[in-house]
Amino acid sequence: MGIKKLLETITEKAPRGIREVPLEHYAGRTVACNASLTMYQCLITTQYIPSRGAGMLTDEAGTPTAHLVGLFNRTIQFLELGIRPIWIFDHKSQRKHNDDYEKKKTLKFIKRKQNQNLGKSSEEPKFPKRSVNLTPEMADDAKKMLGLLGIPSVEAPGEAEAQCAEIVKAGKAFAVVSEDIDALTFGAKFLIKGMNNKREPVTEINLEEVLRGLNFTFDEFIDFCILLGCDYSKTIEGVGPTTAYKMVQQCSTIERVVEYIKSTENKRYNFPKVFAYEDARAIFQNPNVISIEKIELEWKEPDEVALAEFLVNGKGFNTSRIEGAMRRIKTSQAKPAQLRLESFFKSDPLKRPPAPAPVKKSFGWKKRKREEN
Repeated sequence: MGIKKLLETITEKAPRGIREVPLEHYAGRTVACNASLTMYQCLITTQYIPSRGAGMLTDEAGTPTAHLVGLFNRTIQFLELGIRPIWIFDHKSQRKHNDDYEKKKTLKFIKRKQNQNLGKSSEEPKFPKRSVNLTPEMADDAKKMLGLLGIPSVEAPGEAEAQCAEIVKAGKAFAVVSEDIDALTFGAKFLIKGMNNKREPVTEINLEEVLRGLNFTFDEFIDFCILLGCDYSKTIEGVGPTTAYKMVQQCSTIERVVEYIKSTENKRYNFPKVFAYEDARAIFQNPNVISIEKIELEWKEPDEVALAEFLVNGKGFNTSRIEGAMRRIKTSQAKPAQLRLESFFKSDPLKRPPAPAPVKKSFGWKKRKREEN
């Protein structure tokens, strides 16, 4: 689920926090990427798209390999552009939902691809009856492949998004690359969404600009995300994005929002039987992550022989695919160091729209005045 309607809210109320950027803009940067979500999308997409056929990408034993193909292609795409990826694997010890989460997130992606490749269709994408599971063995294969490519990977003790955000906050990466917007709620300074295999722009979300546009502190932003609806707590029925925004603007914390709602005795709002907002807040503020001091991040030259042995002989990859990818990497590395686009501009290369003036409406509680430095 991520955070319900957060992207729409940012687009409406904090438009300076979001912009379209060519992927080449990040040349010379390091990015922390959600490996588990990327692999799942590749698995489920290849099972759905009729032109490819269900389960088409497998090895001789019938084991799916779409996750390896997708991760391989994305990694090569990064390296060709001079971007250094760190792939983070999700342990899923904290996520309180099942594979429907990934299915719902991937549904929009598949529908968009269907419209692009197969023409406009009013039919909703349907997933195959056979379940799509990302097994530990499949994740291990992906880690082995990345190791042979010379790319660092990390297995998070909990959420991949939280670990990605931790790496960014520590200054070891510039942005999180993921379709899951709750990376912002974990504190990622920048989030890159909308990655694809084409040279289309991606969407960059700047947390600092988002907070400024919403007129929230980071703690208020966390509470706002919980009220919108997150993976770790049910929320208050009747409180949509607009109401949640106004309430946090006036009340600052969920505790005061709850106090206000109870004082009005408004039957429009219904609390869940268990409103675990404090637990959700604790997960966002103090996530289960590996400290950056314990993570070894090193990029090495690919082991071409071992890589070909593993992918071609073991996983059914085409030899020409591997050889072509290695040539593209070498060609890219032989070019002069790429300058990021902003170096050619004195100001921001992509203009953002002006921020709207914040509108505050009274809910009967005056927002506590923040201490001035």
